[in-house]
Amino acid sequence: MKNLLFTLFWVNFSVNAQQVDKIKAFLDCSWYCDNKYIQTEIPYVDFIREPKDAYVHILVTRNTTGSGGDLFTFKFIGQGEFANAKETLRTSLSPDATEDEIRIAQVKTLKSGLYNFVKHSKENENISLVYSKNSTETTNIQVEDPWKYWIFRLSANGRFNGEEGYKSKNYSIRFSANKITKDIKLESSIYMSQSKSVFDYDDFYLSTIQKNSNANILAVKSINEHFSAGAFTNYKHSTYSNIEHGFAIMPALEYNIFPYSEASEHQLRFLYGIGNQHNNYIDTTIFFKTYENYFFQQLSLDFEIIQKWGSLDLGINAKDIFLSGHKYDVGVFLNVNIRIVKGLSVSGFGNFNLNRSQIELPSSGANYEEVILRQKELASGFDYYTYLGLTYTFGSLYNNIVNTRFD
Repeated sequence: MKNLLFTLFWVNFSVNAQQVDKIKAFLDCSWYCDNKYIQTEIPYVDFIREPKDAYVHILVTRNTTGSGGDLFTFKFIGQGEFANAKETLRTSLSPDATEDEIRIAQVKTLKSGLYNFVKHSKENENISLVYSKNSTETTNIQVEDPWKYWIFRLSANGRFNGEEGYKSKNYSIRFSANKITKDIKLESSIYMSQSKSVFDYDDFYLSTIQKNSNANILAVKSINEHFSAGAFTNYKHSTYSNIEHGFAIMPALEYNIFPYSEASEHQLRFLYGIGNQHNNYIDTTIFFKTYENYFFQQLSLDFEIIQKWGSLDLGINAKDIFLSGHKYDVGVFLNVNIRIVKGLSVSGFGNFNLNRSQIELPSSGANYEEVILRQKELASGFDYYTYLGLTYTFGSLYNNIVNTRFD
């Protein structure tokens, strides 16, 4: 094992640039980087706010590993005089990594990639390499995993709140078992929750209980860099949706136009599946059914891209139920974060769903209290959620000073 107090990473490229006083860098790392800590630990680089004025644009993306940890990808993209300098580095952390361990690993990777630029600045005179190796350590040892890549998680929580005339209790428990390798992906989870609310004001008393249970299994086999095959299974119990027991299974195929190995940069995935659903209802439905069995087909499209200008994630999902009356659902969502011009960026999220398959609605409907408190699913042709924000920043680009007083 090699422990570097400062790691130097050499890249085989040619940089045609004059020596500069200090490297200006733009760190494009969203909310999962501790910017104050990074600036403190790498004082020989000016981290500025405007990407166009930087010598290097550092684009950082994060993906979840099979163990539930984080894989950070750092793309160092040279600009201007350093346009020929490009490098990609990655660092992986375990799911139990603390915030301090994460930021230390991020700084170590940043130092490695930034040296290819810093060595062309006058600050290079102040940098030295320190190397240490424990002779008792053995490298390249293949460690056998006794768990065979399986990861198990168990969580339980409760929430209690109230006042003189109102109290609420919520309990939930979740268990998951996952195994993820390059060839297979197995994910399973069980979730159960119960919410109870009591309203007691003078001559008004109301007690409501809502119960939900879900169990899911996903199995996926990698065929090649573009194709995958798999199947979903699901069990559901929901007093809100009038489902006593619901079972579903759906085999599916997925095609990604881009190689899966480039998922941290871009994805364009098409998924198609045909499945079967069986429902036992709590109350008789508006179609006079106490149980139902039907087939359905599902098609989804997901496009995601992360570049220097920002990120965009667009998805479309359509589900067609093979029952009389042409029952279907269509949903679309958009998540965007774009840098428009110097200092101005826009971020937003939105989804819109057409609901044409609410076959589980109870024939008894819902009373006034159930409507107001949203205790039962109601007939609705659509639902939506939107968010939009604009941010404009101006002023000094070069203030790299960290002062945490009164934070």
